[in-house]
Amino acid sequence: MSFEDIREFFWPVLVELNSEEIRQDQEKLDNDILIIKNTDWTNESELALDEAKKLNELENQRRVGAESKAAIYLTAITALAPVLVSLVPGIISSGGNNAFVDFLSFAIFVYALSNLLRAALWAFNTLKVSASNRIDTIDLVRIWGGAGDAYKKNLIVENLCAVRKNRDGVNRKVTCIKMTHELLLRTFLAFVLLLLLQISMSFIPNISIANQVSSTTCNDKQDIVQHPVNIYRI
Repeated sequence: MSFEDIREFFWPVLVELNSEEIRQDQEKLDNDILIIKNTDWTNESELALDEAKKLNELENQRRVGAESKAAIYLTAITALAPVLVSLVPGIISSGGNNAFVDFLSFAIFVYALSNLLRAALWAFNTLKVSASNRIDTIDLVRIWGGAGDAYKKNLIVENLCAVRKNRDGVNRKVTCIKMTHELLLRTFLAFVLLLLLQISMSFIPNISIANQVSSTTCNDKQDIVQHPVNIYRI
């Protein structure tokens, strides 16, 4: 396992596209739009129009689904944040633990809180308003103003172009919600680990105190049974 795999397991990051990759994506988008416009849609135009409408609806459902999940995750983050912060007094003011346990608890707390804040940021990025393409009223007026049966072909082209132009934005939203899910999963695991550590440390001092009391009681009994020094028995 490489260092990148370990880092990705504990601290997942999303690598941004460089300028060359952005240019290639834009060229691919322009090429796809050109292919859609140059395709002959006269053969089985009704079927092609139905499929284009379905693709448009599916792309809208992907966007709405990602935004709905982001809203649910933000609600979970809002509920989890006070619970996580409530553990701070127990971590800071617990003087019965050794320094290593206190440091480990504080490190886990910082890790969980950092992932929680990052998850909230990614969820907000999912809900961020972005440009969306659709067939508007002016587009319909322009399409129906064409000659003959060209309106079917134009409807197919406009629907498919809208789907292709929206795809990159929807993919970004889906990527953001996936990052939110991964970060919340790590936050939950760190939260459970912190709770287990705090609970286990609360039992260990009680066990040591009980052993100390038991040892003291045994010593007292031995002192009672033991005869005083320099006293002779008849």
